[in-house]
Amino acid sequence: MAAVLPAIDVIKDIISVGKYIYEAVQMVKTFKNRSKTLAKRVEVIYRPIKELQKDLEAEPDPDLHRILKDLRDCFQQIKAFLDKLSGMRDFKKLWTRKSVDSDFDGFNNQLTTRQQSLSLILQAKLKSQFTTAMKDQMSETFELHKILKTDLEDTRNDLAELLELGLETQEMVEELKQQIADLEANLKFNQNLDTMRMSHEDFDGETILHEGTFGPIYRVNHKHENKLLIVKEITDSESKLTQKELLQEADKWKCLRFSQFIVQLYGYVVDAEARLCFVVEYMKHGSLRCVLEDPTAHPLPWEPNKIRLRMARDCAQGVYAIHYGQSKPMLHRAITTTRFFVNEYYAVKISDNGMTKSLSKISQRKDKVQGDVEKDEMLYLAPEEASINGKISIKTEIYKLGVVFYEIASRKRPFQATEEEKGKTLDVAEKRQFIKSGKTEKPPTDIPEDFRELIEICRATRPGDRPDTGGESEMEARITRSLFVSPTGGEGKTKGSKWRPSVVRHKC
Repeated sequence: MAAVLPAIDVIKDIISVGKYIYEAVQMVKTFKNRSKTLAKRVEVIYRPIKELQKDLEAEPDPDLHRILKDLRDCFQQIKAFLDKLSGMRDFKKLWTRKSVDSDFDGFNNQLTTRQQSLSLILQAKLKSQFTTAMKDQMSETFELHKILKTDLEDTRNDLAELLELGLETQEMVEELKQQIADLEANLKFNQNLDTMRMSHEDFDGETILHEGTFGPIYRVNHKHENKLLIVKEITDSESKLTQKELLQEADKWKCLRFSQFIVQLYGYVVDAEARLCFVVEYMKHGSLRCVLEDPTAHPLPWEPNKIRLRMARDCAQGVYAIHYGQSKPMLHRAITTTRFFVNEYYAVKISDNGMTKSLSKISQRKDKVQGDVEKDEMLYLAPEEASINGKISIKTEIYKLGVVFYEIASRKRPFQATEEEKGKTLDVAEKRQFIKSGKTEKPPTDIPEDFRELIEICRATRPGDRPDTGGESEMEARITRSLFVSPTGGEGKTKGSKWRPSVVRHKC
């Protein structure tokens, strides 16, 4: 029976914090509508968890235990955020588009991802506790169109109340008006997506951007919706994937649309020569690699907005959504800074590319990395991959994410600093031996200490020493401490409670 207590304690924490959130939202004076909607979404998730407390008599499924801990941590962060929002004294000074508004986006995305995982687990494991009414309410609340529509209404109402209270600045008004326009356009576009199948006749203004991994990549304009999109042609005959298999992968990608930390797949086109093209979300600044390599166009200062830490957090959330956002754990299989993309607000999203694989299938096939690794992906190999019998796992992808974090911190590609120090280019064998031996390139010393240590533990030699991407993990804690706690412990602290950091989002 003792083994059950941790899960029961987690559920008690969730219930306690859930009640507090309901009370805390009553004290919020600015952005009341978005705050109330956030609290309502918490309540929808909270109800089935209350039912679990009554009937949980056996050791829970490990996946259920994990998502419960993730939810507890998310709820505690929402609690701290609402405390912070209700306690704002100089609202005009503290508000920026990348702070309060982006927090709301971040929490809504976190809740959406976690309810997706919870719903799938409860349907599979605990049908008696997860009633049809609960399932329907959760599905309706977190349906993409419903979220977009509700957020649009809330933002309009919150702007009207700010104007009435006289708390606005001209900059704030202009940014909120632009946000409303973005939400309106996004809602309209998503409502008109009746099918995944699209036509080249829908597009004009075609501009080739570059040659991608599997074929050319174009920017196009959707004629009817006046929206920029990306079209990716799959023309690489060496990929050995049939059109049927690619469409199956597209269905997997579509299932990830619940997360706005993932580049959205809108549909596909089959051209006159029967070639398949994916139609995906346009990200203005291109790949994270391109942004990091151009400090003139993208300064990305650590202070005052700590934008690079926010970008790192987005990367972690996207990987988390892929790992745990479907009925079975999934792997991305190609995590590099060229697979993350940056929009006009410096929000970062991971591109699934329709090539994710289920963890169980990878395990059954005993996939190994043996020599023929794409040149760029070679730079991200984990030590276990560099050995002959290395197996790929979620912890392997945490290592790769650690390399991405290193790039965000240093603005250097993997091995660039080592080659500069040695004064020569390393060949593949030397790089593989470097990785296999457990060596890593040291992150800069002039970055937040928690983030520097996070980079190190993500790239630990032993997979078991690496953190996870969500919940109460070291990754979550270190990034958020770096974002919101000053060295003296002053910034972001909530009086009278154990402080938990809030989550930052950028407007997408």
